[in-house]
Parts: sequence; C-alpha cells; structure tokens
Amino acid sequence: MVTIVQPQISGFQPRSEGNDLYYGTELGILDAFIDGGLGNDAFIGNSSGTDSNGIADSFLSGSEGADLIIGNAVGVGSVGIFDSIIDLGADDDRLLARGDQLGIFDLNLDAGPGNDYIDIRSGDGNLSGNTGMRNIQ
Repeated sequence: MVTIVQPQISGFQPRSEGNDLYYGTELGILDAFIDGGLGNDAFIGNSSGTDSNGIADSFLSGSEGADLIIGNAVGVGSVGIFDSIIDLGADDDRLLARGDQLGIFDLNLDAGPGNDYIDIRSGDGNLSGNTGMRNIQ
C-alpha cells in the first residue's frame, strides 16, 4: 500500500500492490508514470493555478481493482485531464474530470472490463473498452 499526498506528483512511481492513494494537492499529477497494481487505487490531481491542469502528460494504470481517478483544475484556462493515457483496468471504476476550459483534452482512456462511470463534461479524446457497461456524461 502506498500513500503519497504532496503538492505535486511527478516522475516514475514503482508498482504497488494494495489500496493506493496518489494525491497531488496543489499542482496536480504532472509528467508521471504510475502503475497502481492490484487493489483499489485513487489518483487525484488537483490544481488551482492559471492554465494549469489536474492531471497532465501522464500515464496512469489502475490495473486490477475498483479505481478512482479525479482530474480537477479550477484556474482560468485549465483542463481537468490533459494529454494523458489512463488504463482503468478491470473492475468497476470511476473517472471524473473538471476544468475551467475543458474536462479533458487529448485523453486516451482504456476502460477495460467492468462497469465504469466516466464524467468528463467536455473535451476530446479516445475511449476503448471491453465487456461491461459504460455510463459516460
């Protein structure tokens, strides 16, 4: 189990097994490579600066387990999840993206098997999935 709560999360994070929390409290998750491994994982990127993004230029993999991914950016011109690849993995996952300008921009999302809830509000990206239901808003 890994718990990282700091102003910004970036760089390579070693694969972890168990329920993990990665929380960028002020500058979000930026230029990160994170594989949550087995367990229920939470990836939360929160940013409040002008033209900053909640999750940006990152690869996040939830692997197995019910995962929660939140990209939240409230600064002027911000995007919730920007130019990233997210693999939700198996199980029932939740993704929420909020930004002043867009919810997502250039997001590649692999929903995997399971029943997923995806709330992006606005933006563009690619979604691939497997078996299961998708609730997309």
